[in-house]
Order: sequence, then structure tokens, then C-alpha cells
Amino acid sequence: MVITRFITALTLSAVLASPAWTAYIYNKQTWDDLGLATQYGYAMGAYDEMITLFSDDNASSTTNKQRTEQCIYDAKLTSADLVDLINTAYSNDISIWKFSPNIVLRQALYKYCN
Repeated sequence: MVITRFITALTLSAVLASPAWTAYIYNKQTWDDLGLATQYGYAMGAYDEMITLFSDDNASSTTNKQRTEQCIYDAKLTSADLVDLINTAYSNDISIWKFSPNIVLRQALYKYCN
């Protein structure tokens, strides 16, 4: 019983101490500190946020979101592909290392889809 509680506590400590649980993903360094599965989840969440339509979106914003969604759908991009876009962008331009992967993904998708 004590061993089970110890293992549970240790597991929770490891999960809660990961960058995704403790802090905002600020830049390339914090992105690189994430595990691959966490990067997949982050990239998909960032993409979902980018295409979510809100009632107060103007016509231009709505069109851009729909265009991006259609582009990703047509290209059959996966969360792994979105992570690759982020990593490639970081690899190709050291000046963007200071930006969050959310911003890097937005710029990469804009370039990819336009």
C-alpha cells in the first residue's frame, strides 16, 4: 500500500513538474524541453485555437480561419506535421527562437497556406 502511494505521488510529481503544467511555453527553449507527445498536443491545441470561430470575429478573421482550416484539411496535415512545421521554422531562423511556438506555428501556416 505504501509503495503504491509512493509510486502514485512520484508519477504525479513528474507530470505536474513538466513545463506544460508549470509554465507558459515562451520560446524555443521551453518548446524543446517538452516531450514529443506534449508537443503534438500543444500543436493541435494551438491549431484548434487558430481556427475556432467566435461570434465577434469580423469577416476577414472568419475568412482567414476558414482558409487555414481548408488548407490543413486538403493537405491532410497531422499533429506530427504541425510539430515539424514549428521545428523547421525554428531551425531555419534563429531570430524567432524568442517567440512562442504558437506564434511560430501561425507564421509557418501562413507561409504554407498562402
